[in-house]
Amino acid sequence: MSLPPPKPSGLSSLQGELLRRREEEFGRRRFDPGRKIQAIRPIYTLVGRAISTPGNLTTISAEAKSGKSAAMAAMMSSVMVPSDDTTRDTLGFWSSNPGGLALLHFDSEQSPDDHCLLIRRTLNRAGFEKPPTWFYSYYLTGLSAVESWKFVKDATVKATQECGGVHSILIDGSADLVIDVNDSAQSNAFVAELHGLAIIHDCPVINVIHLNPGGTKTRGHLGSQLERKSETNLRLEKDDEGVTEMWSDKQRRAPIPQGTGPCFQWSNQHDMHVSVQNPADAKSEAKASAKVEELKVFAQSVYSRVGKSASSRKDLISAICQIDGIGAQGGRHRFDRLRDTGVITADAAGNWIPTP
Repeated sequence: MSLPPPKPSGLSSLQGELLRRREEEFGRRRFDPGRKIQAIRPIYTLVGRAISTPGNLTTISAEAKSGKSAAMAAMMSSVMVPSDDTTRDTLGFWSSNPGGLALLHFDSEQSPDDHCLLIRRTLNRAGFEKPPTWFYSYYLTGLSAVESWKFVKDATVKATQECGGVHSILIDGSADLVIDVNDSAQSNAFVAELHGLAIIHDCPVINVIHLNPGGTKTRGHLGSQLERKSETNLRLEKDDEGVTEMWSDKQRRAPIPQGTGPCFQWSNQHDMHVSVQNPADAKSEAKASAKVEELKVFAQSVYSRVGKSASSRKDLISAICQIDGIGAQGGRHRFDRLRDTGVITADAAGNWIPTP
């Protein structure tokens, strides 16, 4: 009499389940030509340029005391400001949260009191006295790297359950969630988990990390890996006058070249950082203003040679050629310059007069 076939062991059943899950994973990750790609959904923009989108990482880097926490606070404020309120200074950042999804902020660098002060300034910048119910901000100081990372993941699960989803996750001091930022295996695994967190919750994860003292390189292997994996690498640079410029050149979308980025500076009057003009713009404007003054002086000499305060284009060009010793084409270019800069204006009769 033949014996019945052996029953599957627990191990083979487990192997079957693992194979089934693996097949599902293959199917989920394989290229699907029928998949519809959603249009880019900027969760955060800076001066109108997308810097953070769902499922991606953003890295903010700078030397110590350059305003990284202020920039992150302004990002959070921009989520809270109503879309029709244009009076709030969010340092160039924009966001919105019509669905009331969870906005999570983790501070690993500041004391409980400093953390509290930062959030109060964040609320004040947005015009709030109390935070929205979907806003979660925690300080992690005093926790180990392992405890901090676990706290971030647990808090994200909790907020997701309470709000139905995540708007964004901001980590001020991501290096404090890794035991050794120079350990490539540990850093790579951490960044991969961060990216997975962004993908699972369909949100951006914004990281703040220091530069090495006196250099332009972010801290350790962790900084290098974050820089490689981030869709935007936002750099903050503070000058001798205390003005911090935000710019980026290593990103997937439109860059914000250095010298053109938005700037902010501490204001004792407002008890927080406020937007200021980019020093490069101020220098450019000063240079342009000086050039206009130079052209006004030149225009005076041209009208003196013509001998009247209202003159035809032809007579002005002739006088310009005589003064500068140039040909007719050069004279026309100089006339166009006077006109385009507003130094001279056409009157009702069609003659040209010095602009009052």
